[in-house]
Amino acid sequence: MDKSASFINRVLNLRSGELVRGLPLFGYYFLVITFYMMARVARDAIFLDSFNREQLPYADMSVAVVAAFILAPYIRAGYKVSLRNLQMGSLLFFTMNLGAFWWGFHFHKWAWLAAAFYVWVGVCGILMVGQVWTLANFVWTTREAKRLFAILGSCGIVGGIAGGFLAKWIAERAGTDATLLFMSAFLSFSAVLIWIICKQEQMGRSATGPPEARETPRNLMESFRIVRQSPHLLAIAALILLSSVVTSVAGWQLKAIAKDTLVQKDMIAAYLGAVAGYTGIVSLIAQLLITSKLLRRFGIGVALLVLPLSLTAGSLTVLLWGTLWAAAILRGSDGVFRYSIDTSAVQLLYLPVPANIKVQVKSFIDTVIWKLGDGLAAVTLLIFATKLHLTPQRISLVSLVLLAVWFTAALTARRQYVATLKANIQHVRIQPQQVLVPVLDQFTTKVVAEKLNSPDPNEVIYALTLFEMGQQLHAHSAIRKLLEHPSPHVRKKAVSILSAAEDLSVKHQIVAMIRDNDLDVRTEALRYLSRHDDMDPLNYIDRLGDFADFSIRSATISFL
Repeated sequence: MDKSASFINRVLNLRSGELVRGLPLFGYYFLVITFYMMARVARDAIFLDSFNREQLPYADMSVAVVAAFILAPYIRAGYKVSLRNLQMGSLLFFTMNLGAFWWGFHFHKWAWLAAAFYVWVGVCGILMVGQVWTLANFVWTTREAKRLFAILGSCGIVGGIAGGFLAKWIAERAGTDATLLFMSAFLSFSAVLIWIICKQEQMGRSATGPPEARETPRNLMESFRIVRQSPHLLAIAALILLSSVVTSVAGWQLKAIAKDTLVQKDMIAAYLGAVAGYTGIVSLIAQLLITSKLLRRFGIGVALLVLPLSLTAGSLTVLLWGTLWAAAILRGSDGVFRYSIDTSAVQLLYLPVPANIKVQVKSFIDTVIWKLGDGLAAVTLLIFATKLHLTPQRISLVSLVLLAVWFTAALTARRQYVATLKANIQHVRIQPQQVLVPVLDQFTTKVVAEKLNSPDPNEVIYALTLFEMGQQLHAHSAIRKLLEHPSPHVRKKAVSILSAAEDLSVKHQIVAMIRDNDLDVRTEALRYLSRHDDMDPLNYIDRLGDFADFSIRSATISFL
């Protein structure tokens, strides 16, 4: 059992005990995304059973309006109510809501209830997904988050897969309305997991009392002001806004064509669930096999263009054929690349943002700006679909125009990222211990590597620390050259990073560094070899003798 745990920790690059402590939060996010995917499938099928496709934009606009009124009080409540009580209370409240919705659909079939459920799912999804990441930021340190966030994100993708296929299975066997009962069970169990997480972590005031004051903007207007004053943040906001508009329009096209083709509620739900499930599988594969390699080789500029390029191809497919399978390809291309390559690229865009405002402005952009985009998509559809009576097939022409603007926004965001990153590294404004990104892209790595050529050892140490910002650490050739740097502090840091990156190409150099003149360098070399060479550290300790006490313990534990 211990060997299995050790193997899993090494494969996932985790420290002892982190996987066990992370399991409740992994389960929480998995259940939340499973719930949300099932809720989206159910709400679309139920709404289309009571209304026609031209009325969908009104529902989407209502979601944006209601969310605008709810988000501000919810954010203020986060500063006054304990995090645990806020999250558990909201989940139990939503569970009771689902029971009421199921009762109304099952016994009365009120049309207005279908519209209310549509809006409820939209608002609920915003709050619940954000709650998971908020809790994760409280219970994990920055270093733990670097190792665990990638697993947490993968649990979300798996939850989307499970939610899609489960919604399909329930709709085919028990009817769409029955999905609400399963969803309520997921939310109830999620509330239990929150209690376990808070109890397990013994978070004290950070979970059971109001969060301590931070130097961050505390309301939406202040967040808006900060975004407006920063060209870099404005570029990110424009990118997110356009992404929301185009993907919302693509979602409407699939639902509209499904309504015309399948007609019956349970058939629509089963089909939308299947599309979501298979899209999730491909997205997970892309996340595991493509995302990191693409960012490292081609950089953030290319990564930001992948999603709009795929949506352009999908829109052209719908424009040419206008069939259900064409709409599924369009929607699938959104799901596959948005939750893998595009998400990682957008996360990188926040890297140069100062740590004291990052959480708040990111929350503002990811919620308010995203929902604003949903509202603008609804207005766009009201004009072109409802008033001008463009078919779902012809709506692709509108999408293609928006995509052209999206390409421009992506190029602008890349340019602003480059300028901001260089300036902040030059003035030492980025604090690596407070930064978390999935992987450093090609350009970021190049900018940081240039700093390694500085004659000042302190600047070199700072640059080396910047390499540790990525969840997936990757050794750079410039780091290997630092093994012969005159400064022992630089040599020690270089060995540490190469060890964390599991770079075995320098093993012969590390062996030679066991006899380095500096004790700390020898200690770090010993720890490297005990981890990657299956070498008994006691052999070297007996031979050379001069090692710090903590290095003997650390290397021995690593070896065992």
